[in-house]
Amino acid sequence: MKGSHRLSVPDEDGFFPRYLYGIQTGRVAEEVFADAGVDPSHLQFESWQELDAWIGFPYFDPNKKTRINLQLAFPIYAALDRNPIAPGGVLHLTARAHGHLQGQLRGRARVQAGDQSWKGSPPLAIPPPEHPEGINTFSVRLPLDPFGWGPHHAVSARLFHDQLGTLEPVASTRYGYLNSSPPDPLLAALRHFGAHELIQSFLADRRQPKGNPTYGPFEAGVVWLLGMLRFRTVPLFLWRDAESLKVGDANTGSADILVHDPEFGLVIVDCTRSIPPLEKGAKLRQTALDLAEVLNEPVRCAVTAPVRLTMLRAAWGFHGVALIDNDDLTAMRELADGGNLDQARARFTALIDNLAAVGDL
Repeated sequence: MKGSHRLSVPDEDGFFPRYLYGIQTGRVAEEVFADAGVDPSHLQFESWQELDAWIGFPYFDPNKKTRINLQLAFPIYAALDRNPIAPGGVLHLTARAHGHLQGQLRGRARVQAGDQSWKGSPPLAIPPPEHPEGINTFSVRLPLDPFGWGPHHAVSARLFHDQLGTLEPVASTRYGYLNSSPPDPLLAALRHFGAHELIQSFLADRRQPKGNPTYGPFEAGVVWLLGMLRFRTVPLFLWRDAESLKVGDANTGSADILVHDPEFGLVIVDCTRSIPPLEKGAKLRQTALDLAEVLNEPVRCAVTAPVRLTMLRAAWGFHGVALIDNDDLTAMRELADGGNLDQARARFTALIDNLAAVGDL
């Protein structure tokens, strides 16, 4: 079997990268999984064909004519936080690594000037693992003044392992990036309320609220974040009947949140707590179509969830629905909370702008 590998998506907590290894099998999927002792029930399906319907592609061919290429995903438990800071001319890097790997890590940084010239750093000082049998979090510092650190400069750093080679992701920042947006009194006030301490855990909360209410911690966290980003937001989920789109006397669809900003126009958002089926995206897309027809204005749609959805983004984008997952929500919150409001807003806008709005077509 022939194989190739590439970096794919972050691990569940959004920190450790996961690497994919592709295998060209020349065999049908059922045979490969059977040899591995895997049957549909292990994936919570009654049959391979039911899994086909969920994926939206016939990977499992009942006629046994379709050959597949497998992709095995595995994390390497050593990585840098991709969003370092550089206050006072000192680069502050945060890293996590398993103790078995940490002793074999090396680090390098490079500083790039506005004219695109760059200088490499000496090897970064990686401390020995405090917990040899567990995950360690440690900091690395690099003074930047010797590199002529100033306006129009950027710095990037990455880790290397003696046996595994170059590790992802690259950690990077630039001069003036921290607190690059004007001070925001709303964000300053939020830091004095309980919501500031709760928002990150709420954005990762997958629990179904007890008693079947219209919303839970996740929906609350999403609305708080949208408010932090200065988007005009209407939380329809606060009242069950308010979620329904009415065209004439008929309910033709629903949404959890309305969002508007001059940068991207009107967006309807649906919140879910698990990996959403494509049917949910199709229904939301139809709601956007109906609303666009009523308003005679373009409407975009997005689904957000407290889980990792990177692997599904291309397929959903093909159907006209943006996916905003836990990694996106966490990055936007961290940027906004660090004073980088413009960058946080730009990330949301980029996710939405990748799609054509209903009514633009």
